Amino acid sequence: MTTLPLGLRTDLLTGSRGLVTRRHGDALVLRTTDFDAFYFGNKLLLPAPPKPAEVPERVEQWRAAFADAAGVEKIVLQWETPYNEPAADPGLGPAGAAFGLELDRDVLLRLGTFKAVAPRTPMRARWASSDADWQAVLDVALDGEEQPGRRAFHAWRRAEHRYLAEAGRGLWWLAEADGQAVASAGIFWDEAGTLARFQDVDTVERARNRGFASGLLSAMLTDLQQRLPGLETCVIVSTAGSQAERIYRNLGFEPVSRLEALWGDR
Repeated sequence: MTTLPLGLRTDLLTGSRGLVTRRHGDALVLRTTDFDAFYFGNKLLLPAPPKPAEVPERVEQWRAAFADAAGVEKIVLQWETPYNEPAADPGLGPAGAAFGLELDRDVLLRLGTFKAVAPRTPMRARWASSDADWQAVLDVALDGEEQPGRRAFHAWRRAEHRYLAEAGRGLWWLAEADGQAVASAGIFWDEAGTLARFQDVDTVERARNRGFASGLLSAMLTDLQQRLPGLETCVIVSTAGSQAERIYRNLGFEPVSRLEALWGDR
């Protein structure tokens, strides 16, 4: 794994201040030292999908890599493959289940020809710039979330996103309807302004299925193309086969790779 594939490489655009990377055998360790409960921020990136018979060896490799990180609660083995190649071996599910791991499947989509989509309900799109704005961003993320651990994660993660935005490495946007925040999403880019990735497109439950996510992303993409004239690649990640994936495809995003993982309790 001399060069990270696109999805895993753009992961680093949204990494926290405590992110540390290092080699471990043929894999890459991503360790978020300031938040052990960031499950996919503490993972082993594999150079290729494991064969079912290799799962025990890979689990042991993860345990060795995180032996000094007792607070990390989840095993995460992740890999990326081109979209036009076959999906992971179906035997991986049962092989992972033997270790209490489940198979997670996401798709990485890259912007082709942008097709703006207007929301079905009037809305205003703008980026967060004040304490009140960032509180609204957090409120959108916390909508309907009752688990204390998840609420703490969202608060920490948005604080990290604010740090990146204020450092000039991206923006976080809000969609407002009737004066209330109804959706939010982030966009981050590399130093050269040639590579960008969307992050965490959220819509509050009461406002779903009204086109706010599409409208917000359309506004963000219009701004991004003006802001970064040298932009070459813009990507977004979605759960494979989800409504979100359909929304992104309607905007002109096209699948380029699969991000798959085995993950579960340590």
